[in-house]
Amino acid sequence: MTTLPFVSIITVNYNQTAVTCDLLDSLTVSVTCYSHIEIIVVDNGSQHSCEPVIKRKYPHIRVISSETNLGIAGGVNLGLRQARGEYFMLLDNDTKVAPGFLLPLVKAMQQHSDVGICAAKIRSSDQPDYIQFAGSTPIHPLRMAPELIGNGHKDEGQFDQAGYTHCVHGAALLVRRDAVNKAGMMPEEYFLYFQELDWCERIKQAGYRIYFVPESVVFHKGSVSLSKSSAFQVYYKTRNRILLARRWRRGMGRWITLSYLCLVTFRDILVYTYAGKTPQRIGCWEAVKWHLVHR
Repeated sequence: MTTLPFVSIITVNYNQTAVTCDLLDSLTVSVTCYSHIEIIVVDNGSQHSCEPVIKRKYPHIRVISSETNLGIAGGVNLGLRQARGEYFMLLDNDTKVAPGFLLPLVKAMQQHSDVGICAAKIRSSDQPDYIQFAGSTPIHPLRMAPELIGNGHKDEGQFDQAGYTHCVHGAALLVRRDAVNKAGMMPEEYFLYFQELDWCERIKQAGYRIYFVPESVVFHKGSVSLSKSSAFQVYYKTRNRILLARRWRRGMGRWITLSYLCLVTFRDILVYTYAGKTPQRIGCWEAVKWHLVHR
């Protein structure tokens, strides 16, 4: 490869300056073999801006600040609007990248003109030998979520076959600018959770495919800012799973899926009620109410 395409690496920070700096440290080491880049940190309405720290430690990195928390998609889109790259590398701020992670993704993108998004292999930061993502199945028609291939398995190379896959993991993906121009930016109404699944469907609808690149490895912490059972998380996961079904299920299948998700939601409400988890119960109710208002 004689001329490397320009890549914009974008990450979103929200009240996690130290976590974001860990990612930037790993990028500083990793991209020495791929210098045709810019790195953008979007400070997404943090209580204490990360900009002074990042400008002091990494003067070459660009910080874009939002006065309010725009959500994951809104923060990403703020970066996309100002990014100059032919490709956009999106990384969660709670990731660390392996040396040389970027070049295999770019090569795959250049070799496959029908590909709109390339997905890296994702391993756990806490258990680096274990996989979180090595491709995915299609979105399940009832649960409205894919199965993550390899999740929880020790990485012994058994999932190292590059090829087309169905969805990406939002923690690490390379997207083609032309695909964004055709499909639109990441859907902001999700705010948190499932926005990458909707985006994948939009990009596929625009005529592109998704490709898994096992040579690119990224380590992911996951859920560093939220408890896995917080009311905030319960609300957005419940609301957005139903929203995804409303967007992408059609015909009789749409009503079957929505009926199933409503039953699951009301079951969860009963479970939270009997467990005395009032905030989580309210989160479920608020998710249902959102859909009644936004018909």
